[in-house]
Amino acid sequence: MSILTSKRNPENALAVIQKNPTNEINKSATAGRGKNVFFALDNNPTLTYIKTRKETMRYKYTITDETGKAEEVEAMSWKKMLKNLLVRNPKFSGWITYINKKENAQTKAINNGKVIHESK
Repeated sequence: MSILTSKRNPENALAVIQKNPTNEINKSATAGRGKNVFFALDNNPTLTYIKTRKETMRYKYTITDETGKAEEVEAMSWKKMLKNLLVRNPKFSGWITYINKKENAQTKAINNGKVIHESK
């Protein structure tokens, strides 16, 4: 079984294709592109987001050692703050006070670099 197709003349092919004047305008616009408005506002939105988040830490921790000297530290989480504290002073003894995400005050005691868990 064969399918019959008609052959097109090259001269008639141009008559079938419609020329759109807007395409002609778009072709010339792509040659000399203007600046993109979206990227002109912020070249790298990811870096801007990270910079903004670094400026506003989530929690403020008050670190008090055994002598009563208090220091306020900002961090994004309890683990990151504790790791940073123990890197500076591995045998830290004292307590840390902060307000958690449910607005409850929390106090944790640390002795020789280990968190003391309260038994209930």
